[in-house]
Amino acid sequence: NIRFFSTLAGGNSDLTIAAGTAAGTTTFSGAVSGMGTGTGAAITLVSTGLVDFQNTVSGANGILSTNALGSTKFQGDVALTNGDTGSTFAGPVNFDGMSWSGFDGLTVTGAATLSTSAVSLNSNGEAILFASTLDGGSQNLSIDSGSGTATFQGALTNMGTGSGAAITLASTGLVDFQSTVIGAGGIDSSMASGSTKFQDSVTLASSGTGS
Repeated sequence: NIRFFSTLAGGNSDLTIAAGTAAGTTTFSGAVSGMGTGTGAAITLVSTGLVDFQNTVSGANGILSTNALGSTKFQGDVALTNGDTGSTFAGPVNFDGMSWSGFDGLTVTGAATLSTSAVSLNSNGEAILFASTLDGGSQNLSIDSGSGTATFQGALTNMGTGSGAAITLASTGLVDFQSTVIGAGGIDSSMASGSTKFQDSVTLASSGTGS
């Protein structure tokens, strides 16, 4: 295992983490800040175990997880400035009641989950892709990909708390739901210039806000 009990100041340098096999967990208990040179990924995760960011993360580029067996959990807000590399996760990702702001795209290839409280994802005008399923964990989700396309290739389940909109779309581009959507509350698209596409059935319980 690898554990940082306090803060980690990156000093504008890139960081690669490899905690080995599935039993190896990497935990950042304190804030992670100042990561990345602005060229290439600020943080590269090559572990097959869990990497758990329990506090805020900030850096000058994206986060890259290269192993499909490795999982990543974010418990604090993530703020990544505009370098030259987006964020890509080959394995599962848990967004645990936090907000994400990054550039150059966000791709989650593994199964994604939400937990604890509402989650907000902002790609600042670049594409967002969820290539597998998204389990909402009975939490509300807000998506803002600006003029970029947000694509959900897998099924969305358990979306929404039952209070307010289960899914809020703040994008001016296309949001494309390619599989089923199930939630406890409506879907709210707040931008007149944004478009939404549903390619499969949508089932929304009679609670929360209408669509």
